Amino acid sequence: MIRKKLLLLFALLPACALCAQKQQDLTAYVNTMQGSHNTPEFSHGRCTPLVALPQGVNSWSPVGFSYVGRSAAGVGGCGIVLRPLTEAPSPETATATVDTASIVGRPHYFRMRTSDGILSEMSPTERCAVFRFTYPRRSEALLALSGEEMGGVEADAAARCVTGYVIRRSNVSQAADKTWFLLRFDRDFTVDEDRKGGTLLLRFGRGGTVGVQAAVSKIDARQARVTFGRELEGKRFGEVCEAARERWNGMLGRIEVEGGTPEQRRTFYSCLFRTMLRPAQDYETDAEGRERFAYDGEVYEGRYHVNPILWDAYRSLFALHNIINRAEEERYVQSLMRTQELTGWWPSGHVMIGNHAISVLADAWAKGIRTFDPEEALGRYYREITRSAVDTLNNGDYNREHVRGYGRLGFEDYFAMGYIPYPQGTDRVMETTSKTIEYNYDDFCAWRLARMTGNDFYERIFARHIYNYRNVFDPADGFFKGRDREGRFDEDFNPYEWGGPFVEGNGWQWRFSVQQDARGMIGLMGGEEAFRRNLDELFAVRADSVLHGGYGYRIHEINEAVAGNQGQYAQGNEPCFHVIHLYNHAGQPWKAQRLLRESLTRLFNSGPEGFPGDEDGGAMSSWYVFNAMGFYTVTPGVGQYVLGSPLFDRVTIRLENGRKFVITADGNAPDRPYIRSATLNGAPWTKNWFDHETLMAGGELRLEMSGCPNTERGTAPEDRPYSMSDPE
Repeated sequence: MIRKKLLLLFALLPACALCAQKQQDLTAYVNTMQGSHNTPEFSHGRCTPLVALPQGVNSWSPVGFSYVGRSAAGVGGCGIVLRPLTEAPSPETATATVDTASIVGRPHYFRMRTSDGILSEMSPTERCAVFRFTYPRRSEALLALSGEEMGGVEADAAARCVTGYVIRRSNVSQAADKTWFLLRFDRDFTVDEDRKGGTLLLRFGRGGTVGVQAAVSKIDARQARVTFGRELEGKRFGEVCEAARERWNGMLGRIEVEGGTPEQRRTFYSCLFRTMLRPAQDYETDAEGRERFAYDGEVYEGRYHVNPILWDAYRSLFALHNIINRAEEERYVQSLMRTQELTGWWPSGHVMIGNHAISVLADAWAKGIRTFDPEEALGRYYREITRSAVDTLNNGDYNREHVRGYGRLGFEDYFAMGYIPYPQGTDRVMETTSKTIEYNYDDFCAWRLARMTGNDFYERIFARHIYNYRNVFDPADGFFKGRDREGRFDEDFNPYEWGGPFVEGNGWQWRFSVQQDARGMIGLMGGEEAFRRNLDELFAVRADSVLHGGYGYRIHEINEAVAGNQGQYAQGNEPCFHVIHLYNHAGQPWKAQRLLRESLTRLFNSGPEGFPGDEDGGAMSSWYVFNAMGFYTVTPGVGQYVLGSPLFDRVTIRLENGRKFVITADGNAPDRPYIRSATLNGAPWTKNWFDHETLMAGGELRLEMSGCPNTERGTAPEDRPYSMSDPE
């Protein structure tokens, strides 16, 4: 057992171990500690063991018991920290350690005991949380309250309340936002007048239990009081916990899995939990019932969502919500349009590449969501990609060389030449080959949205660019490469070298990065046999043959790719999410089935080392959920799912329209990953894909699994999934 020292700083987390079970309690399968053991050199998820309601406005975590707001690698939250103590903090005070065996981490409840004997518990509501701290009988019962730039603090001992605010600053722009808080306690307290270091110390006497109710608001102090009255007034810890448990069971129950091992079910539901946290709602309801949200110091009417990093999430997270959480996805795409309206930019995460909001919108439209104006979306996208962040956001808060999150860096060269030159494009644009490829995919999504909606004007505009990926492909050796302004490919290219023209990868991983046009890649590489050999080679070459290249050191993604030991394939990072499924496009689906089963069983678990890389705010978890069910969304923007190898004997997807889609895998076993035959609603099914309409209509996909590959099934051209170059 690994014992870790943890600061007892709890970020409003829920806890309730005594909830009565009236039905199958799926929350018991969830371990919120999944992916929480990480170092700067290696990520097992970089997850926070938080508690929240599904897509809840707020989330809370044991970083101390603190309000964190969001969860994704590379993105900060904000800090309101409650720290239970048995003695006043001082430089000489030893930090309490956590008894890891005492930890219970569920979506609705968190509990842990520390070496000073304190038992800490928490449970969430939509915008609030409740805590319960149980102290040793003879010790002092203290709570230290602190926060980022905490101010306006008022302690009302008679009312047993503390109010104030913290200021959270973006770790990208340093923009400041206030969050007001209201804390109510169930015991009398005195206030330590020594507030050095911005900490308020509350004394509750000797031992016993201290209950805390916490409400926050990004609007103002009055709204915090309104929210407190609506969500917490008169409610006990157990009531809050039970309500949260029921809410989570309702959401987790939208996918029921049968078969597999207990550990596989724990991993599945722990991942499903992560997918249901984002995109988080970010609005509040005032005393008059109006929905409002705060943005950039102003308050607006309506609903809003916190956007995950779209470079990660567009690949799988939103596609999953389009199946199991459509009502919320319908609201989210409206929020996505509102974000662009307020800021002038689509959200991108500020630290990655591409303009992937258009992928989310195109995928939503392809799957029947009609809550946005597609012509308006296309117009805004066109304006987005014909501007550059360094032209409009270079306000002194950004390092000009490393801004890459807004607009389309290098758009002048991309449109004029069909690619962004390397080693140096316009305005010192970095990662030029990756940008060319991902810009190309986004333009494909815009082209698809225009075609689906009969918009000839934008269809013609984007049709000019949908094959730009070809311009950075070197037919001499079959790799995508950097290409200079004169059209020469990088003479120093080494496919094992990370960085340079690539983002978070090397030439091997980016070789198969055109998810929307496998047929086009097959043609570029010299035909199907050559493409298959190249795919085989990706998984066969040495995993440890890597060079840190332009990064100057071994970034953690390199270490994770090596540890995965699947050649140069990197399951731990997004550019490879679709790659295994390309065997379906090349007439060898059985190879995809074997490799997917290997990745699912060897690289994921429900523990603190549960992921093969950053979980990235639901992206990695949704990849697992999809593929464990037996299918995946290879090309968002196309209403199609590609078959893999289901981990479970039976999967039941309960749809919001009241129907069910069932995937049954007869004869499934660890050594039987191959699909021998399939039927869809009782009729033979030879295709390696099915469409979204089929899934939403309900029915059954029945697979006969085998220990031997069926090299005949799914190999005909008509059985292969969508490729842009295929005739329509």
